[in-house]
Amino acid sequence: MPWRPPYTPLPAPDRRLERYSHHVARIRDGEDDAGLLLVRPTLWSQRAGGALWWRRWSDPRHAATLDLYLPSSGLPFTDSVVAPDDLPEELDDWDAGRFRFVGEIFTLHWLDENESRRLATEQFGVDRPT
Repeated sequence: MPWRPPYTPLPAPDRRLERYSHHVARIRDGEDDAGLLLVRPTLWSQRAGGALWWRRWSDPRHAATLDLYLPSSGLPFTDSVVAPDDLPEELDDWDAGRFRFVGEIFTLHWLDENESRRLATEQFGVDRPT
């Protein structure tokens, strides 16, 4: 058995998550720019049992890695993972233009593909897959 999840078979695409895949949003606090959010889709699997080389894994599910540039938080850069069970609620917030972080609610302004690609590279050092 593998040390890491095999991620096969792949789950069906999550259409809601695909809309935000590798896109950047401006985080706003009222009228002020507060930072940037980059959404990167990922797969999540939990160890179902076993130890050492006998590990068994759950089927993979969709999750999201969030890269945050939020200077006002005291952490100029941080990242976070939205677990599969929390993803529907997070997607509801993004659909509504909201972002919750450490007890605060911010407004999101999603950028177009070109601006997202530019900022993902410049601010986060992430190249969008083609």
